[in-house]
Amino acid sequence: MNKIYLLKLFELSRFTKTTIQIFTDSTLIIICFFLSLIIRLNDFGVIFIETNWLLILFVLPVTLFIYIYFGFYQSIIRYVSEKFFLSAISAIFFSAIVMYLGSKLFDFFLPRSIPFIYFNFLLIFTLFIRYFLKYLFLAYNFDQRKHVAIYGAGKAGRNLLASLNESLDYKPILFLDDDPKITNKKINGLRVYQFTDSINILKKNSISLILLAMPNIKQINRNIIIDKLVKQNFSVKKIPSTKEKMNNHKNITDISNISVQDILGRDEIPPIPSLTKKNIENKVVLVTGAGGSIGSELCVQILNIKPKSLIYLDNSEFSLYTIDQKIKSLLTEDKSEIETFEMLGSVQDEIFMKNIFKKFKIHTIYHAAAYKHVPLVEQNIIEGIKNNVFGTYIISNLAISHKVNAFILISTDKAVRPSNYMGATKRIAELICQAFSVSQKNTIFSIVRFGNVIGSSGSVIPLFERQIMNGGPVTLTHKDVTRYFMTIKEAVGLVIQAGAMSKNGDLFILEMGKPIKILNLAEKIIRLFGMIPQVNNLNNIKETSENVINIKIVGLRDGEKIREEVLIDHKSFPTQHPRILKAREKGIEEKDLNKLILQLMQSTKNQNIKKVKLLLEKAPIGFKESKNI
Repeated sequence: MNKIYLLKLFELSRFTKTTIQIFTDSTLIIICFFLSLIIRLNDFGVIFIETNWLLILFVLPVTLFIYIYFGFYQSIIRYVSEKFFLSAISAIFFSAIVMYLGSKLFDFFLPRSIPFIYFNFLLIFTLFIRYFLKYLFLAYNFDQRKHVAIYGAGKAGRNLLASLNESLDYKPILFLDDDPKITNKKINGLRVYQFTDSINILKKNSISLILLAMPNIKQINRNIIIDKLVKQNFSVKKIPSTKEKMNNHKNITDISNISVQDILGRDEIPPIPSLTKKNIENKVVLVTGAGGSIGSELCVQILNIKPKSLIYLDNSEFSLYTIDQKIKSLLTEDKSEIETFEMLGSVQDEIFMKNIFKKFKIHTIYHAAAYKHVPLVEQNIIEGIKNNVFGTYIISNLAISHKVNAFILISTDKAVRPSNYMGATKRIAELICQAFSVSQKNTIFSIVRFGNVIGSSGSVIPLFERQIMNGGPVTLTHKDVTRYFMTIKEAVGLVIQAGAMSKNGDLFILEMGKPIKILNLAEKIIRLFGMIPQVNNLNNIKETSENVINIKIVGLRDGEKIREEVLIDHKSFPTQHPRILKAREKGIEEKDLNKLILQLMQSTKNQNIKKVKLLLEKAPIGFKESKNI
C-alpha cells in the first residue's frame, strides 16, 4: 500500500477513525449474516428475502451497542491484545444470542446453526481487520524503529520485549544474558547470546543501543555489565526498578539513560530506625543552607521522619523559594500537618538568628550553610570566612545559650590538611564545634565529614554532561585527579544517623568507598552518551569525527589537590553503622579559638587580606596557601 495513503489514514482524527470502525463493523455484521445463510442453505436467493433484512436490521444496532459496552471503540487499534480478543469473543457471542432470540421474537425462519456459523465468521473477520491494521501500522513504522538488544532474558526482559513489540521507538533484535544455560536458546522468537560472543552480531544488525532489563540486580553487578558495554562503545539505557515503578508510577517502557548515580551509587543499607528518629521525630528542627544540595535533601528526609516543626533557612531567595515549593508539595501529597517555616536570611546576621532562636524552641540544628566552591572562595576569601567561620561561630553560640540539644555540622574532606581557603574555613568551623563541645554540656556537637556528592550544584559531573551535550571538549584539571563520591540521598541519610550517635564533639567520617579517578569517570560518562573519548593536551586538540569527544587537560586550579583525604591522622574507628566511622583529631582550646576568631573579625572588617592569610597559615589547621597542589 502506498505510504502516502497510509500516512493520511494514520493521521485521521480520533472521531473519523471511530466512524470508519463503526461503518466497517456494520458492514461485517451484515456480510457475515448473509454469508452464513448462503453457506447453510446453499442459496444466494436469501439475500432478497425481506424477513432476513428485517432480522439483521434488528441485530445490527443491538450488536453495535454491545460493541460499545465492551469498549471496542475505546481501544486504539495498534494496541489490540489478548484482552481485546476475549472482549471480541464475548461481544460476538451476545450478538449471536440476540440473533437467535430475535428470530423467535418475530417468528422469522432461521436455522438453529446460523447463529453458530455467524459467530465464527464475525469473530474471524473482526479480529483479522483489527490485527491487520495493527501490523500494517507497525510495518509502516518498521524502518523508523531503532534496532536494540535487551540485556537480561528474565521476566523483566520478556515483559520489555512484549511492550516493545508495539513500540514506535525500538525494535528488539536479540537477547543478551550471562546465563550459559540459555545461550543460543530462543525466547519469544529472539535468540539469546552471551555478550562476549555477540559483538560482531550486534554490529552486523546495526545495534548501538543496549536496553538493560535487570532492574533489581546488585549495584556492583550492574556496574560490571555497564563497564563492559560502554568499553565497546555501546550506548546503554535502563528500565525502572520495582521501587521506581511503585514510588514514581513508572511503566516498564519508561526507558531512561544510565545516570552517573547508577554507576557510582551503591546498594542501600537499611537505616537504623532508632538513629533516624532520635533528633527529629516530634522535634523542632532547623536546617541552615536549606536551599543547597545537601540542605534540600535534609529537609525532604526530615519531613519523612515526622518532626514537630521544620525551619528551613537560606540566604538565597531563589534557592529558598525552590525548596519551599518542594516542601509544600510533599506536605500536600502526604496530607501532613507538620509546621514549616521558611526563613530568608544569613547565619552571619546575629540579630536575625537571635530572633529565630527566641521564637522557636529548637531541638536539633543541621548546619549545612556554607560557601563550598573552591575557585569562588579563592577569589573571595573574606566572604568565605564570614559565612563559613563567623556564621558557624554565631549559630553555635546561640545553640548553647538557647540549650539546643543537638548541633550537627556538615563538613567536607577539603578540611583535611587544607590547601585552599574553602577547606581552611571549614576546618576552623570543625574546630569551633570541637571547642564548644568541651566547654559546655547542654548542646551535643557533632561533625560529619564526607567528600563530593553526585549531582550537587558544584559537582564536576553536571559540568561534564553539559560539555558533552555541547559537543565538547570535556575539561579536566589533571589526568591523575581522584575524588570520593556519594549520592546525596545516601550522604544525608548517614548524616542524620551519625548525628544521633554523638556523645559530644565526635567527628564522623562517612565511608565513601574507593576514590574515583576523574579521567576514568569522564571517559565513562562520554561513553554513556554513545561517544568515544579522546584525551588531548591543553593546546593539542585533534580533528575529530562527530562521535568523538575530546578530553582537554587544562591544569590544576589554585589550591586544588590531586587527591583528597578524609582523615588527618589516618585513624578511624567503627560505629554501629557500617558506613559511618568515628575519628579522634586534635582540637583547640576555647580561649585560643576565641582569640583566633576575634583576630579574623578585626582583619576582615578592615579588609586586610594579607593579615587574614597570615592568620590562617598560623592557625592550627595545617593550612598553607598553595598553588596547584
